[in-house]
Amino acid sequence: MSTADTYIGHPTGLSDVDEMAHLPIGSASERLWGDTVWLSAMDPQAGIRGVNHIHLTNRGYARFQAHYWIDGIRQSYACRAPAHQDPTSPRWSDGQMTYEIVEPFRRVRLTLDTAQFGAQLDYESRFPAFDYNDCAGGNPLWILQRVAGVHGGHYEQAAVCRGSFEIRQGPHAGETRALDCLAHRDHTWSDRFASPRGWDDDDTPDAAMHFWLILQFPDRDLHGVGFFDPDALSATRTNPGRAGCESSARGNRLVLDVAPVPEYAGTATAMAYRTSGGPDRWRFTLDGGEVLHVRATHRHATLELIMRGENDAENPLSDYEDIVDLEIEETGERGYGVIEYSVLPGRPRWVS
Repeated sequence: MSTADTYIGHPTGLSDVDEMAHLPIGSASERLWGDTVWLSAMDPQAGIRGVNHIHLTNRGYARFQAHYWIDGIRQSYACRAPAHQDPTSPRWSDGQMTYEIVEPFRRVRLTLDTAQFGAQLDYESRFPAFDYNDCAGGNPLWILQRVAGVHGGHYEQAAVCRGSFEIRQGPHAGETRALDCLAHRDHTWSDRFASPRGWDDDDTPDAAMHFWLILQFPDRDLHGVGFFDPDALSATRTNPGRAGCESSARGNRLVLDVAPVPEYAGTATAMAYRTSGGPDRWRFTLDGGEVLHVRATHRHATLELIMRGENDAENPLSDYEDIVDLEIEETGERGYGVIEYSVLPGRPRWVS
């Protein structure tokens, strides 16, 4: 490991209030604005793999969704419910899905009480949080300003998820299983999905847009975010639109570059992502020059997240998540995680 490696502790730009909701910034108050949180819950030993997503908006509602594979069988919950941004409240809930900040940047709780499943899951921080504003070259999400006028912030944190999961439907209904696994959570606030879409027809070619990598291993996590074609989004030499971090007990080490292997090849590749899953091999270049190749050794499932703007009938993009087992080729480390990627335009654009 190079002596040039630098490890970052808790971000200086984040305070405990950033765990709460964020009111719109400036002109964003006139558009759809929201806080989004995402949490994984994947325990291979328990036979349960899931992702959870909440979007709390400035329009008086929030969207809640939880998707789980129980012994390989999918069960999902989704709801749009009245909710208000309150920067002082540590709790967001629709009555069946509840997210609660117990101790900022140290512990959060997710409670599920749906027809399909019930759970109380505690997420305890594993390594320091990482603020995307600390990325090498700056926050790669800044180059989205053309389509998301105000980007407020984004941070991520590796965690351990522990708790109980009650199966209420399917062949194992009535069972309660203990979860104790590697996990991840993130929090974003911005006016993404606020830009109105113009006229669009079915002849618009597919184009892959962003990727987001949550790759978890026993002694470290690798996080990467970027765009398949950053030049199309006005990336610069200073901010190339691809970055991330390696999180470990030492702190956060910057990822200087992250890319699919092979590189994105345009429309035909984007079409393949819709039907065959996203890239299964990635190259990370870390601070100090270390290069790692991470390969998805098995894809358990592919999820298309529910993403909406102000019009509930319209999909602004197709956003997929592959739930995978992983291996770092250079070291043999094995783990699991999520490879997220999006394709434009949303297909189908309209929800019937």
